[in-house]
Amino acid sequence: MAEENQKVSLSGTVVFLCANKGSKSEALMPFLYQGRALPPQKILLKGDNPFENKGLCAYDGARVELVGAIAPSGTFVVEQVTSL
Repeated sequence: MAEENQKVSLSGTVVFLCANKGSKSEALMPFLYQGRALPPQKILLKGDNPFENKGLCAYDGARVELVGAIAPSGTFVVEQVTSL
């Protein structure tokens, strides 16, 4: 995994999965699926509302390349999305 705040490029498929199951913050959230060998990476489009994730809805199920950085929380903050 890349060092915090270092720009990296990841590719995979955007999927919306249930996160925080059983808590008040349970919701469908976007993840990047990169294959069985890696756990899905939680993603957030920079400047988007993290409770709505409207900016990534159009990419649900799409194969993409993402450019961004990993936040201290471990979430990959996306600055650029390219459909593959």
